[in-house]
Amino acid sequence: MTKEVINELSSRQKSTSNFLMFVKYTKPDFEINWHHKILAEKLQLFANGEIKKLMIYLPPQTGKSELSTRRLPAFILGKYPNKRIAVCAYNQTFASQFNRDIQRIMTDKPYQNVFEDTRLNEKNISTDARGSYLRNSEIFEVVGHRGSLKTVGVGGALTGSSVDVGIIDDPIKDALEAYSSTFRDRLWDWYQAVFKTRLHNNSQQLITLTRWHEDDLAGRIMKSEDDWQIISLPAIKENDNTPEDTREIGEAIWPNRHSLERMNEIKKLNPMIWASLYQQRPYFNIEEGRFAFAFTRKEHVGECFWTPTQYTYLSFDFNRNPISCVVIQHYEKCIYVPRTIKLKNSNIYDLCDLIKRDYPNAIFIVTGDATGRASSALVQDNLNYYIVIKNKLGLTDNQLKVPSVNPKMESNQVLINLLFQNYKWVIDEDNAADLIFDLEYAKMLPDGTLDKSSRTDPTKQLDLLDGLRYWANLEMSWFMKSPQLK
Repeated sequence: MTKEVINELSSRQKSTSNFLMFVKYTKPDFEINWHHKILAEKLQLFANGEIKKLMIYLPPQTGKSELSTRRLPAFILGKYPNKRIAVCAYNQTFASQFNRDIQRIMTDKPYQNVFEDTRLNEKNISTDARGSYLRNSEIFEVVGHRGSLKTVGVGGALTGSSVDVGIIDDPIKDALEAYSSTFRDRLWDWYQAVFKTRLHNNSQQLITLTRWHEDDLAGRIMKSEDDWQIISLPAIKENDNTPEDTREIGEAIWPNRHSLERMNEIKKLNPMIWASLYQQRPYFNIEEGRFAFAFTRKEHVGECFWTPTQYTYLSFDFNRNPISCVVIQHYEKCIYVPRTIKLKNSNIYDLCDLIKRDYPNAIFIVTGDATGRASSALVQDNLNYYIVIKNKLGLTDNQLKVPSVNPKMESNQVLINLLFQNYKWVIDEDNAADLIFDLEYAKMLPDGTLDKSSRTDPTKQLDLLDGLRYWANLEMSWFMKSPQLK
């Protein structure tokens, strides 16, 4: 035999038992960096059954899905063709893509050279007494064995036989889902009631995700279980807490692919997304719970004037004392806050008269506190606040845009800070001083609510901050879905 043939046979043989060799043999163009060796070592132990529960936190585009969700299932089915694997992603479309990718790996010639006995159903393969072996974009079965791979989106069903290996890859799509307590609850319920119910005593779990939030799936699992192994490697090394990470502090994880300069630019553009998506540090503890941690006087405060030709947003907050309103304009990719108003007597009629006087011929869009629609908010003449506002300001139904319930605080906090980090603002230093005060002093409590424990403490009233977040939820919630935040 020639040297080339000997080397080829040797590579095939090593690839049957060595995961990293398998990756290199089946994907020759895969560039192996130091962190891939660490990841592959853990995945090797997982494939051998020596690790039952493994979590992986790595930055985007560093090969975690290629190794853990594409190559690993193919490797396991090659070694153990009777294994039943489930691969879950944030939706069925994404999960089905993983399914197709794994099928391509397993039907390629290099894979067949390594694992000759692991085959998928093809036209020239006969079926057994059970009938045809399934092969589609949601499930495929290993011909002649009991093994299979099923893919499902979060929230989908995992009916059928039990699961030997369960893999969850990035169950959260974007920032909007990550900071929604409703979505986090739904994900947790699915994990408990669907995913875990398909496991048995010897089942294995592998979860790869981005640590968007302390209360995410990983955070909840770690609070209830302590038998997980974790690989967490940040884009830029910050400390020596991880022995496997031999980089010097300040070094990038994969400079040949993602340079330190590029990483620092991402960090500068969006510190909050950087912390979670790239460094695996949930944003929640930034600056000891300060609500508007991205706000600074230097960047966001200045002289601001009302522009009569632009839409004028009025965002109200109703209290027994005072009643308040934030005046906002949004045009030319800038958010302007020329004025805030507080009336100690909480008289909505007086407030509307003041607004009509100071903003003649303005085109108003009104939003604010949802409680202003309630019967408990009735003022004189048995009218609620928004009926008075509509009548006094001469508004059409289209100019009154008030939600049925107030938006959740946590998602509002994320939105407000993303806007301060990525959008131009001018908040008038003198005429919107009350809002600036709220932005500097508002604190978040551990349960995800604003600290409003005292109506006598100015730092805990936050009426103008409420007005600002009501407006942001109406006008700027699209920003949470912006491609640059994914």
